[in-house]
Amino acid sequence: MTDPTHEEMLAIAERRELANKTFEELTKDEKIKLALEELDWVIIGGQDGNEYYNSIQFIRKVLRSFRTP
Repeated sequence: MTDPTHEEMLAIAERRELANKTFEELTKDEKIKLALEELDWVIIGGQDGNEYYNSIQFIRKVLRSFRTP
């Protein structure tokens, strides 16, 4: 196993930082980035039923947050 590159370490740190934020603390761009990551996991597959459900629910939550009242 090789050590992560500098870019990989930055990506890991960014992911950890985002994981520590509540949904309300996330910026619009961060929400979109995370929703796209979840969509990637849905497309790649390999999730169990609960993970798939959680991915879809998160994507729905992001989309709903952009609706105007």
